[in-house]
Amino acid sequence: MKRSVLWSHLGQPGLEHLFLHAREEEVLADGQAITMEQGMPLRAHYVVRCNSDWQVTQFDIDILGRLQADLHLCADGKGNWFFAEGEPIPDLAGCIDIDISISPFTNTLPIRRLQLAVDESKEILVAYVALPDMQVTPIRQRYTCLSNLPGERVYRYESLDSEFSTEITVDDDGLVINYPHLFEQLTVR
Repeated sequence: MKRSVLWSHLGQPGLEHLFLHAREEEVLADGQAITMEQGMPLRAHYVVRCNSDWQVTQFDIDILGRLQADLHLCADGKGNWFFAEGEPIPDLAGCIDIDISISPFTNTLPIRRLQLAVDESKEILVAYVALPDMQVTPIRQRYTCLSNLPGERVYRYESLDSEFSTEITVDDDGLVINYPHLFEQLTVR
């Protein structure tokens, strides 16, 4: 699968472009988001690499804004994370997925990996990347599949640490079509 997707940020100026290439042995996501965070323009370029089971193996992000910063992490797909130099990150133990605060793409990772049936629910631990400060913390999330109709699949997303909940609609590839009040896909295929 090769996809090029454009999302509009709702409620504030912003766009995100994603190129997604899922091959038999690897998934590569290369995205660029331009938005406002804390009242300032922010440009973020990220690359997420996953194994064939959609488990994150590498994450790189570079931001330009008030500050210029970058972050490079590796994972083994089993919940162990490391800085690029090989130093372990014990705080992220148990996290399989990554969640970038300004991107709808990272919802695709658990949706594809979990492959939930209708009415099935799963609680997960994710490495949450808050921008623009680049703090990475583990947070608990829950995904519940509400509808699995072709072309329009609906999931309830819950951030269990902040008690935030919403219903997101995704396409057949698990890419967000609508994330209420935050993101909307502008191109489909």
